[in-house]
Amino acid sequence: MKSFFLVEPGRIELRETPIPHPQDGELPIEVATALTCGTDFKAHRRGHPKMPMPIPFGQELSGIIADAGKSVNGWHEGDASMDVHTAPCGDCYFCGRQLEILCDATMGSMLLGAYAEYIKLPRRVVGLKLISGRFPLTDLQQAFVWRWMGRGAIIPSSHDARMRAVTD
Repeated sequence: MKSFFLVEPGRIELRETPIPHPQDGELPIEVATALTCGTDFKAHRRGHPKMPMPIPFGQELSGIIADAGKSVNGWHEGDASMDVHTAPCGDCYFCGRQLEILCDATMGSMLLGAYAEYIKLPRRVVGLKLISGRFPLTDLQQAFVWRWMGRGAIIPSSHDARMRAVTD
């Protein structure tokens, strides 16, 4: 598959990489839309201490579940998905006080590579920060909705849309 990599500040390359194969609890997503956020912009412009280069580029996306597999219950191949690039650990001091944004695992395990044909969602993201279903939105609208409204929240559904968010 084709995937963009941030090679050094100011330089992005298109590379051929293997299609990711999920392990138990993970989901492969066929990327439909990827957005550029402030972190991507800053990393491209000047680098980022948590992004050693070369590194797969992009972190915000909407897409289609490519294969739900047997180890991930409740998700269906072909359903649209909206997700974020990381999820808190749920066990640390900050998570225990509902301050997940301060969790060390949040930045330390950031999912990168949205500017690719496929991306593999880790178990924590699948379990905490994935919304999937059949949405009355375009791929681009889904990506923007998740970017600005979602960030882990439940998005109200219309009467004919199926949406699911796992929050355990």
